[in-house]
Amino acid sequence: MLEQLGSKTYLINVTNKVGIFLINENDVVIIDTGFDDQAGQEIMDLCATKKWHIKMIVNTHSHIDHIGGNNIIQKKINVPIYAKKMEKAIIENPEITAAIAFGGYPHKYLRSDFLLAKESNVLELTPEILPAGLEIIDLPGHNGNMVGFKTIDDIYFLADAIGGESTLKKYTIQFKYNVKEYFETLDYIRTLKGKLFVPSHGENFSQLELDYIIKLNKDASEDIIKNIKKICRKKITFEHILKYIFKIYHIKMDFIQNTYIGASIKCYLSYLLDQGELEINIEDNILYWRTL
Repeated sequence: MLEQLGSKTYLINVTNKVGIFLINENDVVIIDTGFDDQAGQEIMDLCATKKWHIKMIVNTHSHIDHIGGNNIIQKKINVPIYAKKMEKAIIENPEITAAIAFGGYPHKYLRSDFLLAKESNVLELTPEILPAGLEIIDLPGHNGNMVGFKTIDDIYFLADAIGGESTLKKYTIQFKYNVKEYFETLDYIRTLKGKLFVPSHGENFSQLELDYIIKLNKDASEDIIKNIKKICRKKITFEHILKYIFKIYHIKMDFIQNTYIGASIKCYLSYLLDQGELEINIEDNILYWRTL
């Protein structure tokens, strides 16, 4: 489960990857904390086995699979946690995640331990607080203030800015808060030079594989855009857009998928409206979308 990627860089290689950076032989920085209390406890147990002291936690963004272990670690060893400003607010108030997705106060099916992390106290992440050899890289798009990290070993932790090949095949529609920034982030990642790239989900990849993985990610989003524009050739309501998206991508509708896939599709609609590729009209108090 624990992999050494460089002289100071380690990875707990589970479904929701956790990075470890060695400040020195005794102290470490934890990059994200997994999905839940169990993940947090496993991080602490592993560090205890290695005789590593957790100096700080840095969160890439505020989704539960990246912050789920925060609470138990902070409660047991009082470690400081850092995140960028917008992500900090959500980590301290996890219900905001569901409220953003639902577009209002989240109903009971969204207020569950499976979807909402326990709150933790967070300080604002700035370059100055990081130890030598660890750098912040801004990766907006998937979430508002998402970041990644580069270590002195030329290892890049890319959070959810990019997905590994197997992840893209399994999850055809991945959440993108700002689609324009997401595409810009992919272009930025293409310029990076590193020994290894670590997405939070899916296989790690090398510099030689970088262009291929970026193309897979970009193609997946462009396929969604193509299908939305096709669906909207005739004026259509959002609920009917969602119906056809679920059919095209063979997704089973339930209350949770309706909310989170629906939120992602709304973000694509916003992007296409801003790009001048869609228009909205209101007729008889019903809002319709149509491709231009």
